Amino acid sequence: MTGEIGFSREGTQSFQDNLNLKNSRQKAFSYPSIKRTTEGVDIIDLQNSINHRNKRAKSALLQSWIVLLLIFTLVFTFIATLVFG
Repeated sequence: MTGEIGFSREGTQSFQDNLNLKNSRQKAFSYPSIKRTTEGVDIIDLQNSINHRNKRAKSALLQSWIVLLLIFTLVFTFIATLVFG
């Protein structure tokens, strides 16, 4: 019985220590809020950034389709080999 009570007390103390540590870290490493405005932003750089992000997204989609096609081909080849020996 005392083992369970001690364990419960240690768990509560550990939880409280972690909570205090979280609160102190938030105060020590608080980041200023960043507001996204277009004041002082070069529009051409912004457009280049958006185009680059879109190009990377298309590239990632193409790569995923290629990998999916390769996996399908390997599975189909394996099944064909088992069936037709």
